[in-house]
Amino acid sequence: MVDFEKLNCAIEQSGMKISAISDKIGVNRTTLYNKISGKTEFNASEIESISDVLRLSTKDRNEIFFAKKVV
Repeated sequence: MVDFEKLNCAIEQSGMKISAISDKIGVNRTTLYNKISGKTEFNASEIESISDVLRLSTKDRNEIFFAKKVV
């Protein structure tokens, strides 16, 4: 389960706009918005790409994309 609060925080801290992130990971901006809002799921390659673009540590990536329970 994705921790959307942590994901949005990581995006905000990166200083990048959603359109720039979507360009870098190769998805449409609307598609990325849908994934960030939980309407659709991230696939493995998208998780890898967004982790690279946001420069997430392995720990942060796991806490964001593989959260067992989101409060």
